[in-house]
Amino acid sequence: MLISMSVLVYLFQFLVFARPEDTVFYFLEDLGFVPISVLLVTLGVNTVLTQRDKKATLEKVSIVINEFYAETGTELIMGLRGYITNLDEISGAMQISGKWTDKDFNEAKAFLISSPIRIDIEIGGIYELHRLFQEKKEQILRLFENANLMEHDSFTDMLWAAYHVYDELRSRESLENLPAADTRHLNVDIERAAGLLMIEWLESMRLLKVKYPYLYSLAVRKCPFTHGKVVIEN
Repeated sequence: MLISMSVLVYLFQFLVFARPEDTVFYFLEDLGFVPISVLLVTLGVNTVLTQRDKKATLEKVSIVINEFYAETGTELIMGLRGYITNLDEISGAMQISGKWTDKDFNEAKAFLISSPIRIDIEIGGIYELHRLFQEKKEQILRLFENANLMEHDSFTDMLWAAYHVYDELRSRESLENLPAADTRHLNVDIERAAGLLMIEWLESMRLLKVKYPYLYSLAVRKCPFTHGKVVIEN
């Protein structure tokens, strides 16, 4: 239809003004600009659509991540607290409040990166830890099915680290009297999972504060670092 309209306009111009050389000249001039016009429009439209899609995806991802911590992540952090030998130091940097700004979140994240979590599975009940990860494995596995989350590299890395801990625990015939090498290996795996869990938790809290302040207020009251050290007993 558009092509037909264009042909009619050129035909009208030719019949009324009877200057075919001018018609051909301006036709070629306009035709030369078409590729540039298409390029500009395509880039502009694609940029707008990409940004809109990215924003919509981030909104969906933020809701899923928040739900993960509401159902699973916070419990995993609470379950790991009993194995953190430097819990007091970690907790001191993770006391979020309603007054926190981006600077506070950045400083807490930088602290977690520069001051790694230290784990000792011998100070807590490893069977209790195994039970906790076994209970939460389904929620973790379901998140791997979410295509949007697969584009969120840091969160995906955290999921893999958490699932790896469960895989390490279940792969052993017995958790009694573990060899020193196994204990060190599990400590390293749990340290990695705990660190990533806490970093992603901070990012989730940062987003909640901006997007859903009423949910952030609730999360502050339920902060897993507010209370003293908890040791999981056998």
